[in-house]
Amino acid sequence: MPVREIGRGHIVRMIDEMRARGVGVGTNRTLAHVRKLFAWLVERELVDANPVAGMSRPAKEAPRDRVLDDEEIRAVWRACDGLGHPYGPFVKLLILTGQRRGETAAMRWADLDLEAGTWTIPPGLNKSGRPHLVHLSEPARAILGEMPHVGLCVFTTTGAKPINSFGLLKRKLDDLSGVTGWRLHDLRRTAASNMAALGFPPHVIEKVLNHVTAGAGPLARVYQRHDHAEERRRALEAWGRKVMEIVEGTDAEVIALRR
Repeated sequence: MPVREIGRGHIVRMIDEMRARGVGVGTNRTLAHVRKLFAWLVERELVDANPVAGMSRPAKEAPRDRVLDDEEIRAVWRACDGLGHPYGPFVKLLILTGQRRGETAAMRWADLDLEAGTWTIPPGLNKSGRPHLVHLSEPARAILGEMPHVGLCVFTTTGAKPINSFGLLKRKLDDLSGVTGWRLHDLRRTAASNMAALGFPPHVIEKVLNHVTAGAGPLARVYQRHDHAEERRRALEAWGRKVMEIVEGTDAEVIALRR
């Protein structure tokens, strides 16, 4: 339909149809995208008004606090072997790095330095809009070192585009692992929680996750440029060893940090 002909009723019916199909919080995401689109159209005077202005979220959302325990991590990791390439290695990298699903899926060979053990996510490919350096633990480097080079992307089935069938991937992973009631994003929280349990402070973990430090005001955001690179490296190395301890039953060498 021409955008000028789309009214609030059209959007409401679309959302209602989604809910009838069993879509839950996904309706909130859809509404957010529609709202952003029409805000852009209004700004450019392509339409007169935003038809979803003031429209409330159709689904209630509860804050998530799901963290996978050691048994679940082990089950998911072992299930990755049944997924095969590139999905199995992709999920393992999510566990080991704690990075966002979409940013990890878009990983490019040009952004990796396996010899130095680093992955640089460029501004255009990460949520913060600034370069983000991820230190690759020994297990992460080993996984990437065994990946075939097919095109520009690391995780690809076509050689041209990164993987994106996350819903299908998750259903297969649930079937293989027997672990349910979690999302891929929960692997990020799981990594963060375990790094905290290993003794790493919140500001270092926030840097690993590429978050703005909680409670940081404008002055801190502008002038506090120390990126805690060495502390981040140690955190991810310690977490990588812990993952191997969990999945292989070996003893992890954890470095105790002084507070």
